[in-house]
Amino acid sequence: MPSRARFPSLNRVIARLSRSQRRHLHDFEWPLQKIKPLSLLFSQRHRHAGVDRMFFQFEELPVFGKEYWFLYVSDAKTLNHLVVMFGRAQGTVNINRRRLKESHAASPKTEIPLVCEYWSYSGKKKRSKGFQSVFSVRNSPENALEDRSKRVSLTGKYPFYSFSIRENGQRIASISFSAPRSGKPYEIGHFSTSVFGFELVNVFPTFKGTLYGKPVSGHGYLQKVVAVGPFIPWNWARIHFPDGSILDVFSLRFVPSHSFGSISPSRSTFWDARTGRQRTLSGTSISRDADRSSWVIRDGKGRLLLHLYPKAKHRFLFKSTGEFLYDQYAVDAYPEEGGIALAGRTLKKGAGLLEDAYGFML
Repeated sequence: MPSRARFPSLNRVIARLSRSQRRHLHDFEWPLQKIKPLSLLFSQRHRHAGVDRMFFQFEELPVFGKEYWFLYVSDAKTLNHLVVMFGRAQGTVNINRRRLKESHAASPKTEIPLVCEYWSYSGKKKRSKGFQSVFSVRNSPENALEDRSKRVSLTGKYPFYSFSIRENGQRIASISFSAPRSGKPYEIGHFSTSVFGFELVNVFPTFKGTLYGKPVSGHGYLQKVVAVGPFIPWNWARIHFPDGSILDVFSLRFVPSHSFGSISPSRSTFWDARTGRQRTLSGTSISRDADRSSWVIRDGKGRLLLHLYPKAKHRFLFKSTGEFLYDQYAVDAYPEEGGIALAGRTLKKGAGLLEDAYGFML
């Protein structure tokens, strides 16, 4: 298993590129031309149509392009959770030892190979499974994204979606999503410079359904990302509290300013279930604790907000031009004695998902 010290430097990664890849690396006008249509997609008056077009469409990826979907649900009471990821990268990439080669199907693509992995944690047991399959998209008679054998299926129209997972013919997950009663229902992000670019859509629905035969409900998280550029280190935590409130903290750990310009290295929000309002937090960060066995979240003034203690772990290892590790943890979140003060109220223990991503891959 690779350690952090073994990851190649940027110069070594570039030295391994083919002549064609180096030529593209020094002329990044072409990826921005590819991403431009995505930005135009979301300038439409009816933005909800843009959400569905993003989810239920395969993009024509340029060199160093990536496309992936992410789903996360956490039960409001038990805090049991399910994480699902599926995606691809331009060219050939190995994802957890599954070799995925880019398909050269005619545009527009309606079928394409993807790698899918999902894992769940119930407080006592972790379950995980992964596979590679050809996925298809359709927009009639309803939007759908699913693999040929329908082991994984996402269908519907914003804001109502249905998601299911089958194993050996048995449905182990059946989730229905709908618009939240309050708060931000979704967000669309676009960023590009002369070097890199990405487009993403995040949907924040409520959900209800079953997971391994047990009822679950709460607030979910659906995401689709299309990116041109490298994977660089980040940390992300999404902490759910028993009253339904959610703390979301994202922090880049490496920002090459000459390439990313004015992009913010961190972004944090707190959604208050009591008021239905969302508050932006400035300067919040995630880091390893001194004993390396836990993580801490601090506010913009360096004050401790939460200790995060891992209960289970799932790893994604990407190998292509460089290597990138992407560790996900199920965590318990404990405040300092007396609780955590946010939005004028005190919150006690929570639980959620922590991501620790490191390495470098073009």
